[in-house]
Amino acid sequence: MVQIPRLLQGLRRLQRRYLSRTRRWWCFPVPDPSDYVPRRFSPRKARQVTLTSRDKQRAAAACQLIQARFGVSPIPLAAADNDARGATIRGADIVFAAGGIGVKLLEERHWRDERTIELIADCNAQPPLGVGGIDATDKGNTRHQKLVFGALGIGGLKLKLHRACVAQLFQCSDQVLDAEEIYALAKTMT
Repeated sequence: MVQIPRLLQGLRRLQRRYLSRTRRWWCFPVPDPSDYVPRRFSPRKARQVTLTSRDKQRAAAACQLIQARFGVSPIPLAAADNDARGATIRGADIVFAAGGIGVKLLEERHWRDERTIELIADCNAQPPLGVGGIDATDKGNTRHQKLVFGALGIGGLKLKLHRACVAQLFQCSDQVLDAEEIYALAKTMT
């Protein structure tokens, strides 16, 4: 299951340049319908957010939960293998990969010549990485005319965010930090 901090750290790094503009986002995978909460953090101004899973029913269930809770309507897609996932990213502006540890989701050949893609972020730091052609240490590097971020390149925020959350809890012991509050806190961090 994709963890909220993994998506938060990636989205925070991308926020300044990309979240304020209308884009077509592609996020993958959707391992479990209960994992819908992190997908809510895709930009609300996006023209389209697409979620993929090996099973379209699983993706559709996650999309229904997102729609019911947040009013965002992602598009569910099935993509059982790398080539199918490669086909689904055609026309995307941003590709955000937060797959399981050691699972390769895309190969470099799938994205390198796709003209619409401006940014790719991969949250998988354990080899094999989730997106081929991106290093875990990429931090806003340019590859094939695309801005790329690897897991370690966007990972510094996770530790800062954890510290900030703990510090906030010490300020008032009766508060609960849910996903939205943690995300709001992450957006204030530099």
